Amino acid sequence: NTRVMRDLFGNGIFATDGENWRHQRKLASHEFSTKVLRDFSSDVFRINAAKLAEKISYAAANRITINMQKAREDILSRFILASEEDPVTMNDRYLRDIVLSFLIAGKDTTANTLSWFIYMLCKNPIVQDKIAYEIKESVELAQEDNIETFTARLKQGAIDKMQYLHATLTETLRLYPAVPVDGKMADEDDLLPNGYRVIKGDGMNYMIYAM
Repeated sequence: NTRVMRDLFGNGIFATDGENWRHQRKLASHEFSTKVLRDFSSDVFRINAAKLAEKISYAAANRITINMQKAREDILSRFILASEEDPVTMNDRYLRDIVLSFLIAGKDTTANTLSWFIYMLCKNPIVQDKIAYEIKESVELAQEDNIETFTARLKQGAIDKMQYLHATLTETLRLYPAVPVDGKMADEDDLLPNGYRVIKGDGMNYMIYAM
């Protein structure tokens, strides 16, 4: 029942069904396509990865604690532009609900997965060594290369070669799913493959963790 979540999420994608859910998902899907992700992330990732690696290396060498919590979020501009076409439906409250939902979905799920990924690497040093070796091989990293050289070579073609890294990330998601359980409400009567009849309005939940 999405009503119990409305106090926090309002009419955001986590707490809505039907037309509102479809509308938000359709607009958001353009921003999460593979092409958009690659076009946007390649240069940004290489530049910021180099800066981050330098700071972490310096902090590690000098035993300095870094606050990794401070970050700047970019508002979902596509929703704001869409609100100009339908200001009655997409009012300020509606936009607030959407932004809250997507900031949580876009930031916390990734941070949670990376936290578990790093934790698992610390517990499995052999896997950590294999990943480090695969990354070096994929970007053809030499002993004398520095961080700038590494990030310059870290293009999509090199990332596609990192199959072991991909496998460890997906295994992390299997063991520690960012969204362990999810649910929706039936929009119309239906019949599941096992013969179970679903009535419009029924709550449907599935547990990703158990799959």
